[in-house]
Amino acid sequence: MVILRQHQSRCSIFGAVFVLQALLLAAAPFVSPGFRLAPSNDVRTVAGLALAAYAILIYQVLGWLFGHVYPAVPVFGIAPGPTTIFTIGILLLGPWHVTRWLLLIPVLWTIIGGSAALLLNVPQDHGPLAAFLVVLAFGPQTGSTRVSGAAWSKRLALVAQIHVVAPASH
Repeated sequence: MVILRQHQSRCSIFGAVFVLQALLLAAAPFVSPGFRLAPSNDVRTVAGLALAAYAILIYQVLGWLFGHVYPAVPVFGIAPGPTTIFTIGILLLGPWHVTRWLLLIPVLWTIIGGSAALLLNVPQDHGPLAAFLVVLAFGPQTGSTRVSGAAWSKRLALVAQIHVVAPASH
């Protein structure tokens, strides 16, 4: 019973933090009138849209391939893992001077929730950790950074290498 109470209190805290995130997202256009989420021809857009696609499509397919069946498979919009990945992906479409603050809660969740990959046997939850690495690699990029070039390939290879090596080291 004590364990259940401890778990419920953590869930209440996480729920309150996600409500705070929703309020911050709703307030962003009023606090920063120039704030808008729009794709452009830069690496952050490619990374952001890739994360959004992973959250909506690939996450559920991986869940199915790893043996999770509905309703046990975590789905976008309900489970925090894919919803956080999607949020990070969409926020990468915005101006960094605003989105860097809006990314704080989702990025913190990637660290907390990414542990589900190991603790709860949800392999697709390596995705939040990869999303965190994508933010580190591509977040601070300015809109002038075009998709082509060696820098894009090097950054993508670094993110892939860190993500592949990290799970194996546990």
